Order: sequence, then C-alpha cells, then structure tokens
Amino acid sequence: DAAFATLDKTLYIVGSSKSDAVLSFDIPNGNKMDVTTPTGNPPQYDLKGALMVPVGRYLIFIGGKLENKRYGLVRAYDTVKCWWFVIFVAPDGETTTMFDGKIDPNGMFMLPRTYDGSLIYRPMKREVIGFLGQPIVTPPVLNVIELGDALAYLNITGDMKDMLYLQ
Repeated sequence: DAAFATLDKTLYIVGSSKSDAVLSFDIPNGNKMDVTTPTGNPPQYDLKGALMVPVGRYLIFIGGKLENKRYGLVRAYDTVKCWWFVIFVAPDGETTTMFDGKIDPNGMFMLPRTYDGSLIYRPMKREVIGFLGQPIVTPPVLNVIELGDALAYLNITGDMKDMLYLQ
C-alpha cells in the first residue's frame, strides 16, 4: 500500500511504513536501493494507498488512508534536496468551495483524503488530475489541482539559487 512513482529511471517509494525514510530504487542497475531520511514537512509515513506523481524534479503526494483522519494536505518531495514541503491549495469557488475541505490550525486548506486511486500530470496545462480510488463516489469525479503558479515559483527559486552558487 505504499505510494510510488518513477522519475528519471528511479522508483521512489513512500509510506505504509514505520519509518520516515524515502526509498529510491535505481531501475537500470536493478540492485541498488537507497534509503534517505528527508527534511522538511513530510506526510505521516503510516499512510496507506496514497497517490504520488512526478512533476519535474518533484513528487506530488496526495491523500492516503489514515485512521480517523478525513482530510490531508497536498505535499511535494524535492528529489534533489530530499526535502518535503506543503503546497498551498485554495478552492476555486466554482468547482470546489471551502466547505468541500477543512482548514487546519495553520490556515492551510486540506482536501478530503482519497486513496488507492491514480494521479497523472498534464504538463501542457500544468495540472495534476486524481481519479478513481476510495472512497467511491457516484458519479466518479476527477480532482484537478492546477500547479502553474506553484511550479513557476519553485523553478524560479531554484534557478536563482543555482545562479548564486555558480563559481
């Protein structure tokens, strides 16, 4: 029930564990598994069936089944810095309202937890789409999260830091 995604010939595995480690498996070599203890704001690692998809150098992480927790934050994992962070999500007011989620004590909008589904990333529209999975809703819905502004900010920040460290 661990979340997994492939990025640049590496399989990343997160969750359904008693450890806060991120496992990475080098697919071409086939015999090397790295165990990384990340920094930042990670998801709870006992989550089961969470959804994860690669977006650039990041892994977007959504949902997961967790006892007595109906809502969760959208997180991303930077595969270069080995760092977890929360992606701020706001309802658009048309397809999603504040009543569809919950606000955490820090003022962050949390989405209803979904698990055992699928995520895809549409690069031309810079959006992540979640579908199927649990809990089952009739009719089935597509959950769309637009990442355009967030990705632009992350990429510009990374570019500026890289420029400062060039010698």
